[in-house]
Amino acid sequence: MMAIGADSPPEPTSTGSTELGPLFDAAFVAKLERLVVVAKRLRQASRVGDKKAPRRGSGLEFSDHRAYAPGDDLRRLDWNLFGRLGRTMVRLYEQEEEQALFVLIDTSASMALGGPRKADLALQVAAALAYIGLCHRDAVFLHPFAETLGDPLTSPPDRGPFAALLARLGALGFRGSADLPATLGALRALPSRPGVCIVVSDLLEVGPVPPAVDHLLRRKLEVALLRITSPQDREGTGLGPGPTRLCDSETGTEVDLELTPALLRRYAERFSRQEAALLGHARRRRVPFVSVDAAVPFDEVVLRLLRAEGLLL
Repeated sequence: MMAIGADSPPEPTSTGSTELGPLFDAAFVAKLERLVVVAKRLRQASRVGDKKAPRRGSGLEFSDHRAYAPGDDLRRLDWNLFGRLGRTMVRLYEQEEEQALFVLIDTSASMALGGPRKADLALQVAAALAYIGLCHRDAVFLHPFAETLGDPLTSPPDRGPFAALLARLGALGFRGSADLPATLGALRALPSRPGVCIVVSDLLEVGPVPPAVDHLLRRKLEVALLRITSPQDREGTGLGPGPTRLCDSETGTEVDLELTPALLRRYAERFSRQEAALLGHARRRRVPFVSVDAAVPFDEVVLRLLRAEGLLL
């Protein structure tokens, strides 16, 4: 489809909107803590063990008791239980394994189109997801992608000022074409670890995405697709009627057409079929698929992702 025309939670930012620009202004920062609270409540309500697999260790959350055995750390004896029942029992704790959060940000040229730009919403959503992950002490990897998978903007043990991450996000350029299957293939080649992978893209030129998604699912990664589009993407809004020269923003290919209402209806129908195919595959694989307009506020988009079936951040 042608694209037309640290151990403690990070500080959100202390630089204000002067340096970070309007995308990451005070209003943006004020919404981050609310999103973290919602994510924490949803995570606690679900408490499923296949995302952050609990293991018996020396964490902070009490799990169970077992009988004392020679060599056990005496500091872990439950003296209150010994005083009440005369039994020497060792306290066990549940320790959570660090999970990975991969956020793939489409930086192809088509993302810079629209009013507002699709890229602006993508950057805000990526920043908010990263903040939630860092507050949960996850390993966060923000990867830009176009033809290939870019280097992560943040990775463990990068727990520095959150404003630095926002500055790196704001400096991203949007150019070239997107190759999502190649991108997911490159991610598949990275060391395997449990976690979540969220793709943020307009998904206009997606190619054979289903096989690539299946590979990630087999690696025990939860996958979610966030599609950001504009009315021009969906319906050709603002085009025609009459003779029109269309230029693909990613390849530079130009096409001269006589745009008619019937042709625009065919285009809108083709877009709808493509989205229905993506949604159908996602449902069959139980992969959350969220499709939004670029004008939707970023916090509403993140809340939809947080509440997506089976997806825990």
